[in-house]
Amino acid sequence: MSDNSSQVAQLPASLPQQPAKPLGLGTGVEVIRLERPGAHTDSPYRSPWAAKRANPRLAKAPSSDTALAHRLVSEADVLARLKHPGIIGYRGLLIDNSLGVATSLLMQFGGRSLMEAIEERQEEGHGFDQPPTQPFDSEFIVSMATQAAEALRYLHYEQKLMHGDLKSANLLLTDDGRLRMCDFGSALPLSGDALEAPPGAEFRGTELWAAPEALRTDRFGHKADMWSLGMILYELLTLDLPHGDLFLRRADETACSLSVSRASDRLTDEERSIDESLDDLLSSRLGTRPPLPAWLLPSSARCRGLTAFERLTEIDPAVRLSAVQLLQLLAD
Repeated sequence: MSDNSSQVAQLPASLPQQPAKPLGLGTGVEVIRLERPGAHTDSPYRSPWAAKRANPRLAKAPSSDTALAHRLVSEADVLARLKHPGIIGYRGLLIDNSLGVATSLLMQFGGRSLMEAIEERQEEGHGFDQPPTQPFDSEFIVSMATQAAEALRYLHYEQKLMHGDLKSANLLLTDDGRLRMCDFGSALPLSGDALEAPPGAEFRGTELWAAPEALRTDRFGHKADMWSLGMILYELLTLDLPHGDLFLRRADETACSLSVSRASDRLTDEERSIDESLDDLLSSRLGTRPPLPAWLLPSSARCRGLTAFERLTEIDPAVRLSAVQLLQLLAD
Protein backbone atom coordinates (compact mmCIF):
# COMPACT_ATOMS: atom_id res chain seq x y z
CA MET A 1 0.00 0.00 0.00
CA SER A 2 1.51 3.31 -0.99
CA ASP A 3 0.80 6.92 -0.15
CA ASN A 4 -1.03 8.23 -3.19
CA SER A 5 -1.27 11.99 -2.82
CA SER A 6 -3.80 12.23 -5.65
CA GLN A 7 -6.25 10.37 -3.44
CA VAL A 8 -5.67 12.53 -0.36
CA ALA A 9 -7.48 15.85 -0.07
CA GLN A 10 -5.08 18.13 1.78
CA LEU A 11 -6.81 20.85 3.77
CA PRO A 12 -4.35 23.48 5.04
CA ALA A 13 -5.93 24.30 8.37
CA SER A 14 -5.46 23.87 12.08
CA LEU A 15 -7.65 21.82 14.37
CA PRO A 16 -9.01 23.76 17.34
CA GLN A 17 -8.34 22.27 20.74
CA GLN A 18 -11.35 20.25 21.85
CA PRO A 19 -12.07 20.00 25.58
CA ALA A 20 -14.58 17.18 25.00
CA LYS A 21 -13.93 13.62 26.04
CA PRO A 22 -12.22 11.62 23.25
CA LEU A 23 -14.49 9.34 21.24
CA GLY A 24 -11.74 6.73 21.11
CA LEU A 25 -8.06 6.10 21.81
CA GLY A 26 -5.40 4.22 19.86
CA THR A 27 -1.64 3.84 19.79
CA GLY A 28 -0.51 7.41 20.36
CA VAL A 29 -3.72 8.89 18.94
CA GLU A 30 -7.18 9.99 19.98
CA VAL A 31 -10.38 10.55 18.03
CA ILE A 32 -12.46 13.61 18.90
CA ARG A 33 -15.76 15.05 17.73
CA LEU A 34 -15.25 18.15 15.60
CA GLU A 35 -18.13 20.62 15.51
CA ARG A 36 -18.37 22.64 12.30
CA PRO A 37 -19.92 26.12 12.02
CA GLY A 38 -22.62 26.58 9.40
CA ALA A 39 -21.84 27.98 5.98
CA HIS A 40 -24.85 30.32 6.01
CA THR A 41 -26.35 32.60 8.62
CA ASP A 42 -29.69 30.80 8.42
CA SER A 43 -27.93 27.47 9.06
CA PRO A 44 -25.57 27.99 12.01
CA TYR A 45 -24.63 24.31 12.31
CA ARG A 46 -23.49 21.50 10.05
CA SER A 47 -23.08 17.81 10.73
CA PRO A 48 -20.09 17.06 12.96
CA TRP A 49 -16.96 15.26 11.79
CA ALA A 50 -14.54 13.04 13.67
CA ALA A 51 -10.84 13.88 13.78
CA LYS A 52 -8.00 11.47 14.52
CA ARG A 53 -4.92 13.25 15.86
CA ALA A 54 -1.94 12.71 18.14
CA ASN A 55 -2.99 12.25 21.75
CA PRO A 56 -1.96 15.56 23.37
CA ARG A 57 -1.61 13.79 26.72
CA LEU A 58 1.21 11.66 25.32
CA ALA A 59 3.01 13.93 22.87
CA LYS A 60 4.46 17.38 23.50
CA ALA A 61 4.80 18.26 19.82
CA PRO A 62 2.45 16.00 17.83
CA SER A 63 2.74 18.06 14.64
CA SER A 64 6.43 17.19 14.37
CA ASP A 65 5.84 13.44 14.68
CA THR A 66 6.70 12.29 11.17
CA ALA A 67 5.89 8.64 11.97
CA LEU A 68 2.38 9.62 13.02
CA ALA A 69 2.04 11.84 9.95
CA HIS A 70 2.93 8.87 7.75
CA ARG A 71 0.32 6.72 9.50
CA LEU A 72 -2.37 9.37 9.00
CA VAL A 73 -1.54 9.79 5.31
CA SER A 74 -1.53 6.00 4.79
CA GLU A 75 -4.93 5.66 6.44
CA ALA A 76 -6.27 8.63 4.47
CA ASP A 77 -5.05 6.96 1.28
CA VAL A 78 -7.12 3.88 2.15
CA LEU A 79 -10.24 5.73 3.28
CA ALA A 80 -10.28 8.03 0.25
CA ARG A 81 -10.84 5.06 -2.07
CA LEU A 82 -13.56 3.37 -0.02
CA LYS A 83 -17.16 4.23 -0.87
CA HIS A 84 -19.60 2.04 1.04
CA PRO A 85 -22.43 2.84 3.48
CA GLY A 86 -20.93 0.41 5.99
CA ILE A 87 -17.53 2.13 6.04
CA ILE A 88 -16.82 5.49 7.64
CA GLY A 89 -16.53 8.30 5.09
CA TYR A 90 -13.33 10.20 4.38
CA ARG A 91 -13.49 13.99 4.78
CA GLY A 92 -9.92 15.29 4.53
CA LEU A 93 -6.43 15.56 5.93
CA LEU A 94 -5.21 18.54 7.93
CA ILE A 95 -1.71 19.69 7.04
CA ASP A 96 0.61 21.84 9.14
CA ASN A 97 1.87 24.24 6.46
CA SER A 98 4.89 25.33 8.48
CA LEU A 99 6.16 21.76 8.83
CA GLY A 100 4.54 20.19 5.78
CA VAL A 101 3.22 17.18 7.71
CA ALA A 102 -0.26 15.79 8.33
CA THR A 103 -1.64 16.43 11.80
CA SER A 104 -5.23 15.13 11.70
CA LEU A 105 -7.38 12.76 9.67
CA LEU A 106 -10.94 14.01 9.22
CA MET A 107 -13.78 11.51 8.89
CA GLN A 108 -17.53 11.20 8.93
CA PHE A 109 -18.92 11.15 12.46
CA GLY A 110 -20.21 7.63 13.02
CA GLY A 111 -21.70 7.59 16.52
CA ARG A 112 -20.68 5.48 19.49
CA SER A 113 -18.75 2.24 19.17
CA LEU A 114 -20.37 -1.17 19.30
CA MET A 115 -18.11 -1.87 22.28
CA GLU A 116 -19.80 0.98 24.16
CA ALA A 117 -23.22 -0.44 23.32
CA ILE A 118 -22.11 -3.83 24.68
CA GLU A 119 -20.66 -2.29 27.84
CA GLU A 120 -23.95 -0.50 28.50
CA ARG A 121 -25.66 -3.91 28.71
CA GLN A 122 -23.12 -5.29 31.15
CA GLU A 123 -24.04 -5.29 34.81
CA GLU A 124 -22.09 -4.88 38.00
CA GLY A 125 -21.20 -8.33 39.27
CA HIS A 126 -22.27 -10.10 36.06
CA GLY A 127 -20.48 -13.44 35.92
CA PHE A 128 -19.69 -15.88 33.14
CA ASP A 129 -22.16 -18.46 34.49
CA GLN A 130 -24.99 -15.98 35.03
CA PRO A 131 -27.18 -14.84 32.13
CA PRO A 132 -27.44 -11.06 31.71
CA THR A 133 -30.82 -9.46 32.28
CA GLN A 134 -30.47 -7.29 29.15
CA PRO A 135 -29.07 -9.50 26.37
CA PHE A 136 -29.20 -8.38 22.76
CA ASP A 137 -32.04 -9.95 20.83
CA SER A 138 -31.48 -12.16 17.81
CA GLU A 139 -32.65 -9.53 15.34
CA PHE A 140 -30.05 -7.03 16.53
CA ILE A 141 -27.22 -9.60 16.51
CA VAL A 142 -28.07 -10.78 13.00
CA SER A 143 -28.34 -7.16 11.81
CA MET A 144 -24.88 -6.32 13.18
CA ALA A 145 -23.35 -9.45 11.63
CA THR A 146 -25.04 -8.81 8.29
CA GLN A 147 -23.97 -5.17 8.07
CA ALA A 148 -20.38 -6.02 9.03
CA ALA A 149 -20.30 -8.87 6.49
CA GLU A 150 -21.58 -6.57 3.73
CA ALA A 151 -18.77 -4.10 4.45
CA LEU A 152 -16.21 -6.93 4.51
CA ARG A 153 -17.50 -8.37 1.23
CA TYR A 154 -16.92 -4.96 -0.38
CA LEU A 155 -13.52 -4.59 1.28
CA HIS A 156 -12.23 -8.09 0.48
CA TYR A 157 -13.64 -8.74 -2.98
CA GLU A 158 -14.01 -5.31 -4.57
CA GLN A 159 -11.18 -3.37 -2.94
CA LYS A 160 -8.82 -6.32 -2.25
CA LEU A 161 -8.11 -5.09 1.27
CA MET A 162 -8.29 -6.62 4.73
CA HIS A 163 -9.13 -4.44 7.69
CA GLY A 164 -6.47 -5.98 9.92
CA ASP A 165 -7.79 -4.81 13.30
CA LEU A 166 -11.49 -5.62 13.38
CA LYS A 167 -13.04 -5.45 16.86
CA SER A 168 -16.13 -4.03 18.50
CA ALA A 169 -14.33 -0.75 19.23
CA ASN A 170 -13.81 -0.26 15.47
CA LEU A 171 -17.47 -0.64 14.55
CA LEU A 172 -19.55 2.50 15.01
CA LEU A 173 -23.28 2.38 15.65
CA THR A 174 -25.69 5.19 14.81
CA ASP A 175 -28.87 5.86 16.76
CA ASP A 176 -30.95 4.28 13.99
CA GLY A 177 -28.96 1.02 14.04
CA ARG A 178 -26.59 1.53 11.10
CA LEU A 179 -23.11 0.06 11.47
CA ARG A 180 -19.97 1.68 10.05
CA MET A 181 -16.47 0.23 10.07
CA CYS A 182 -13.62 2.56 11.05
CA ASP A 183 -9.88 2.66 11.88
CA PHE A 184 -8.08 1.42 8.78
CA GLY A 185 -4.60 2.10 10.12
CA SER A 186 -3.76 -1.63 10.04
CA ALA A 187 -5.28 -2.39 6.62
CA LEU A 188 -3.31 -4.61 4.24
CA PRO A 189 -3.67 -5.34 0.51
CA LEU A 190 -4.92 -8.76 -0.59
CA SER A 191 -3.92 -10.66 -3.70
CA GLY A 192 -4.44 -13.95 -5.50
CA ASP A 193 -7.45 -16.25 -5.53
CA ALA A 194 -6.92 -16.92 -1.81
CA LEU A 195 -7.01 -13.19 -1.00
CA GLU A 196 -3.87 -13.33 1.12
CA ALA A 197 -1.78 -10.52 2.57
CA PRO A 198 1.70 -10.02 1.06
CA PRO A 199 4.39 -12.48 2.25
CA GLY A 200 6.04 -11.16 5.39
CA ALA A 201 3.31 -8.57 6.01
CA GLU A 202 3.12 -7.40 9.61
CA PHE A 203 -0.15 -8.13 11.40
CA ARG A 204 -0.97 -5.25 13.73
CA GLY A 205 -4.37 -6.30 15.04
CA THR A 206 -5.49 -6.58 18.66
CA GLU A 207 -4.67 -9.96 20.18
CA LEU A 208 -8.03 -10.80 21.78
CA TRP A 209 -9.72 -10.60 18.36
CA ALA A 210 -6.83 -11.97 16.29
CA ALA A 211 -7.03 -15.15 14.20
CA PRO A 212 -4.67 -18.05 15.00
CA GLU A 213 -2.88 -17.86 11.64
CA ALA A 214 -2.25 -14.12 12.09
CA LEU A 215 -0.82 -14.67 15.57
CA ARG A 216 1.34 -17.70 14.82
CA THR A 217 2.27 -17.68 11.13
CA ASP A 218 3.28 -15.23 8.44
CA ARG A 219 0.51 -16.38 6.07
CA PHE A 220 -2.90 -14.86 6.60
CA GLY A 221 -5.55 -13.04 4.61
CA HIS A 222 -9.22 -12.11 4.45
CA LYS A 223 -10.28 -15.03 6.64
CA ALA A 224 -8.41 -13.38 9.55
CA ASP A 225 -10.97 -10.56 9.41
CA MET A 226 -13.74 -13.16 9.50
CA TRP A 227 -12.32 -14.71 12.69
CA SER A 228 -12.31 -11.24 14.25
CA LEU A 229 -15.97 -10.84 13.31
CA GLY A 230 -16.62 -14.15 15.07
CA MET A 231 -15.06 -12.68 18.22
CA ILE A 232 -17.38 -9.68 17.90
CA LEU A 233 -20.34 -12.06 17.66
CA TYR A 234 -19.09 -13.66 20.87
CA GLU A 235 -19.23 -10.25 22.55
CA LEU A 236 -22.77 -9.66 21.31
CA LEU A 237 -23.95 -13.09 22.43
CA THR A 238 -22.31 -13.13 25.88
CA LEU A 239 -21.68 -9.43 26.69
CA ASP A 240 -18.11 -10.47 27.55
CA LEU A 241 -14.74 -10.04 25.90
CA PRO A 242 -13.34 -13.14 24.17
CA HIS A 243 -11.28 -14.90 26.84
CA GLY A 244 -12.30 -11.98 29.01
CA ASP A 245 -12.00 -13.90 32.29
CA LEU A 246 -8.28 -14.47 31.77
CA PHE A 247 -7.71 -11.02 30.31
CA LEU A 248 -9.34 -9.30 33.29
CA ARG A 249 -7.51 -11.54 35.78
CA ARG A 250 -4.25 -10.67 34.04
CA ALA A 251 -5.10 -6.96 34.15
CA ASP A 252 -5.93 -7.20 37.86
CA GLU A 253 -2.68 -9.04 38.61
CA THR A 254 -0.70 -6.50 36.59
CA ALA A 255 -2.27 -3.64 38.56
CA CYS A 256 -1.50 -5.41 41.84
CA SER A 257 2.07 -6.13 40.75
CA LEU A 258 2.64 -2.51 39.80
CA SER A 259 1.28 -1.40 43.16
CA VAL A 260 3.50 -3.86 45.04
CA SER A 261 6.60 -3.02 43.01
CA ARG A 262 6.13 0.70 43.62
CA ALA A 263 5.74 0.09 47.33
CA SER A 264 8.63 -2.35 47.76
CA ASP A 265 10.73 -1.76 44.61
CA ARG A 266 10.55 -5.45 43.74
CA LEU A 267 8.21 -8.41 43.23
CA THR A 268 8.51 -11.63 45.17
CA ASP A 269 9.28 -14.83 43.29
CA GLU A 270 5.73 -16.03 43.98
CA GLU A 271 4.18 -12.83 42.58
CA ARG A 272 6.39 -13.00 39.50
CA SER A 273 5.46 -16.66 39.00
CA ILE A 274 1.72 -15.82 39.13
CA ASP A 275 2.22 -13.09 36.53
CA GLU A 276 4.13 -15.42 34.21
CA SER A 277 1.58 -18.23 34.63
CA LEU A 278 -1.30 -15.94 33.69
CA ASP A 279 0.70 -14.63 30.74
CA ASP A 280 1.34 -18.17 29.52
CA LEU A 281 -2.29 -19.21 30.03
CA LEU A 282 -3.68 -16.19 28.18
CA SER A 283 -1.16 -16.64 25.36
CA SER A 284 -2.21 -20.27 24.96
CA ARG A 285 -5.88 -19.23 24.69
CA LEU A 286 -5.38 -16.44 22.16
CA GLY A 287 -6.40 -17.54 18.69
CA THR A 288 -8.73 -20.24 20.04
CA ARG A 289 -12.51 -20.33 20.16
CA PRO A 290 -13.61 -18.97 23.56
CA PRO A 291 -15.99 -21.21 25.51
CA LEU A 292 -19.67 -20.31 25.51
CA PRO A 293 -21.45 -20.03 28.87
CA ALA A 294 -23.85 -22.84 29.71
CA TRP A 295 -26.87 -20.53 29.75
CA LEU A 296 -26.37 -19.61 26.09
CA LEU A 297 -28.13 -22.56 24.48
CA PRO A 298 -28.87 -22.69 20.75
CA SER A 299 -32.50 -21.70 21.01
CA SER A 300 -34.51 -20.79 17.94
CA ALA A 301 -34.15 -17.12 18.86
CA ARG A 302 -30.35 -17.21 18.74
CA CYS A 303 -29.52 -20.11 16.46
CA ARG A 304 -28.21 -18.06 13.53
CA GLY A 305 -25.96 -15.94 15.74
CA LEU A 306 -24.51 -19.00 17.47
CA THR A 307 -24.06 -20.88 14.21
CA ALA A 308 -22.31 -17.91 12.63
CA PHE A 309 -19.99 -17.62 15.64
CA GLU A 310 -19.03 -21.29 15.40
CA ARG A 311 -18.49 -21.18 11.62
CA LEU A 312 -16.38 -18.02 11.87
CA THR A 313 -14.11 -19.42 14.57
CA GLU A 314 -12.91 -22.53 12.77
CA ILE A 315 -9.17 -22.85 13.40
CA ASP A 316 -8.52 -23.81 9.78
CA PRO A 317 -9.09 -20.70 7.63
CA ALA A 318 -9.86 -22.93 4.64
CA VAL A 319 -13.13 -24.04 6.24
CA ARG A 320 -13.92 -20.73 7.94
CA LEU A 321 -16.75 -18.73 6.39
CA SER A 322 -15.96 -15.92 3.97
CA ALA A 323 -18.00 -12.71 3.94
CA VAL A 324 -20.06 -14.02 1.02
CA GLN A 325 -20.74 -17.34 2.76
CA LEU A 326 -21.68 -15.60 6.00
CA LEU A 327 -24.23 -13.45 4.20
CA GLN A 328 -25.74 -16.59 2.68
CA LEU A 329 -25.93 -18.23 6.11
CA LEU A 330 -27.57 -15.21 7.72
CA ALA A 331 -30.10 -14.87 4.89
CA ASP A 332 -31.34 -18.49 5.19
